[in-house]
Amino acid sequence: MMSTTYSFIFSFVCTLILCDANSISLPKLYEMDDPEECADRNGIFCKVDVILSPYNYSQDSAIWIKIQEFNKDYRYFQRNKLKHGRCFYKEQAESIEDILSNNYATRYLNYSLVAKANYTSCFEKDQLILNELDKWDIISISFGILYGSFVIISTIYMVVYKYENKITKTLNIFSLISSWKELQKPIKNEDFQSLKSIQGIRTVTMMFIISAHAFYGNMFLFLKNPEFLENIYLNLILRVAVTVYPFLVQTFFLISAWLLSVQLIKIIRDHKELTLRHVMIILVSRYFRLMPLILISIAVHRSNLAYDFISYVNQDILKREVDNCRFFWWKNLIFIQTFFEPTNICSSVTWYVATDYQLYTITVFLFYVSHKLKIERRFLMIFLVIVSVIIQSAVISSTEFLGIMRLFPKTANLGDELVSKAFTLSYIPIWCNAATYMLGVMFGSIYSWQREEKISHDNLKKIVWFCSFFGLPIFAMFVTSFMYEIRWFEILVSVFARPIFSAGIGIGILGMATGYGGLVKLFFESRPLVFLANFCYSVYLFHDVVVFLRIFRVDAIVELSTLYIVKYTLTDYFLSFALGALIYMTFELPLIRLQKITFPKINKCEKNEENKMKSIKVNSI
Repeated sequence: MMSTTYSFIFSFVCTLILCDANSISLPKLYEMDDPEECADRNGIFCKVDVILSPYNYSQDSAIWIKIQEFNKDYRYFQRNKLKHGRCFYKEQAESIEDILSNNYATRYLNYSLVAKANYTSCFEKDQLILNELDKWDIISISFGILYGSFVIISTIYMVVYKYENKITKTLNIFSLISSWKELQKPIKNEDFQSLKSIQGIRTVTMMFIISAHAFYGNMFLFLKNPEFLENIYLNLILRVAVTVYPFLVQTFFLISAWLLSVQLIKIIRDHKELTLRHVMIILVSRYFRLMPLILISIAVHRSNLAYDFISYVNQDILKREVDNCRFFWWKNLIFIQTFFEPTNICSSVTWYVATDYQLYTITVFLFYVSHKLKIERRFLMIFLVIVSVIIQSAVISSTEFLGIMRLFPKTANLGDELVSKAFTLSYIPIWCNAATYMLGVMFGSIYSWQREEKISHDNLKKIVWFCSFFGLPIFAMFVTSFMYEIRWFEILVSVFARPIFSAGIGIGILGMATGYGGLVKLFFESRPLVFLANFCYSVYLFHDVVVFLRIFRVDAIVELSTLYIVKYTLTDYFLSFALGALIYMTFELPLIRLQKITFPKINKCEKNEENKMKSIKVNSI
């Protein structure tokens, strides 16, 4: 308890006074020989892990004592674990371990420290891996060329031939001009207009997710000034700000559940029932809405082509992703990435799609059971939330790991985080996200109810709305920005921080749907943000290609600065949305239009024409 209180007070002090590890002379965390010079002399470049320990355990040096102090603080990198990049001649390949042992034996004696060095991976700048494409790469590339040609031909054909026939009706679906016109059509649906702020929130959330991966991706690099990141976490305000990143995907869960509940409530109102056929149509349509881009994602992430766009010294990082997609691609097809060997996910960002589809399915059946057995939905929702809370609490209390996933300097090496217990036990499972999803169902139900009820506006309600919209997420981020030694503190934060954050976002959306918000509402409903929301699913699935290929191209010591982070974040924004827009226009939107034509619709399953419902055209990720 005392250490937690001390950490809290120390953070406030560091907000006013810059606390910098660089003011103390410690061994450099990162050292790196020039990879290009190494390649020019036909050498071997090796990544080396260096572990420091005191020279004399009976009498610790002042340096070692300070290293231990830093290691106990989650806001610092572990200062006894160094990362070096060393170049060796090819004839030294068989004796690298001996060379490292000799070189590092006395290297840190002036610090009264001894070092143990082990190389983790070695690389040669070899010929292009393009020569090693397998048959699936060739099939994927061939399909891409054929499909791209078909889109171009369809576009040209629709420009040249104006008359309508069976051929033009089909080609029109894949024409870029037709897709652009479809994208430009105004959406007059009442629900879309009322919930337009959702689109802006989706776009802003997607931009934050890109920022998160760009920011944390820096921890893959050899850093000249790692204290730059440490100073961010030593400053309470900045640390709370970057703590938003693990919460961002909760917004997507909330929106997905919200829109699903609106759709299901409308079906029940219009048809007076929810049949098993309705359920199957909804789930099958959702599956085929998501799956085409998943297939493209698998093809992209398993290909050797990616190696030709990165520095040869980062092949070990990329190899894990490629191997996962070569051996575990099938999990993505049935959305079980988060269940079966969750440490091996093909395209790590697809965990959200899997968890969302699992919760989507549970929610549809929850409505079905509620309607058939005449059980009030709120009781089933409460039961589901209680079960999720019990599971989370049991997992955290019985397992030694961080609890809710945080990315602090001490623990935030993404290469390790993706296989950590924090990621697999407290971030991606359905029981960790069920509460947020049920909140989305609740807000969707309230929204559907309030459309028929007149809600009065007054200044007090406006103040409460504003404080809730911004205050609840900030509070959740604040309590999560600390690490707690008392386990039940950690359980409380892990279980309740995400729902609190999501409740704030939900209150914000509901308020804007009923007329609150002023300038905030105008911002989130602005045309640029609403327009960009169309591309969010494509951007989400493929932004990591842009961000991490850019990061993996770096093969030198990087000096971080605010300008450096802002410059590359803006670049990632532009390239990610450009790539997402291209995929949406050429692939996602045509297949959406094709699905609308070919798939059965609920309103056409009923014989009674009076009960036909209008489809709700509201984008969701």
